[in-house]
Amino acid sequence: MRSQADSGKDAFADMTDGSVNPDNKELYIVPGATRCDLYDGGEGDFIPWDKIEGFFARYIA
Repeated sequence: MRSQADSGKDAFADMTDGSVNPDNKELYIVPGATRCDLYDGGEGDFIPWDKIEGFFARYIA
């Protein structure tokens, strides 16, 4: 069985291979978090708000 991190890495590679603008994409693996933890923060407050804010400031604002 593949780990969620391996699945994420494969999905990221599929998304960036041949992309017109691969520089505005980043794979960020949150240690110890499950996929569901990233929706609501889970018990460990896993949502990496600083990374999200930095990404939006750099590429969207």
